[in-house]
Amino acid sequence: MVCLGNMCMATLHKGDNDIIIINVVNILWNEQARIDRTIPNNKPDIINRDNEKETYLLIDVDIPGDRNVIKREAEKILKYKDLPTELQRMWNVKTEVIPVITGAP
Repeated sequence: MVCLGNMCMATLHKGDNDIIIINVVNILWNEQARIDRTIPNNKPDIINRDNEKETYLLIDVDIPGDRNVIKREAEKILKYKDLPTELQRMWNVKTEVIPVITGAP
C-alpha cells in the first residue's frame, strides 16, 4: 500500500486481473461486472466503482482505424445498454457508460 497525504492506493494482483483500490474507489480492468444474470456484454475495459458515492462508471475504450468516431461512440453505448440497468437493479447504484473514442472526427 502506498499513501500520499490522505490518499492511499493498493494494487491487488489476481491472476491476469488487476484491481486498484484508492480509498473508497475501486478501478477494475479485465474483469466482468458482478451480476447474477447472464448478459452478452458484461466486460467493459475499465470499471470505476465508487463505494462512497455508490456509483459505477463503465468505461470502454476504442481506437478506430477509420473516421467513424461518432458512430463508434453510439455503438459502445448501445453495446452496454443492459449492464447499467442490471447493476442498478442488483446493487442500487448510479451507473453510467462512458465511451472513450480516439481518432479523427
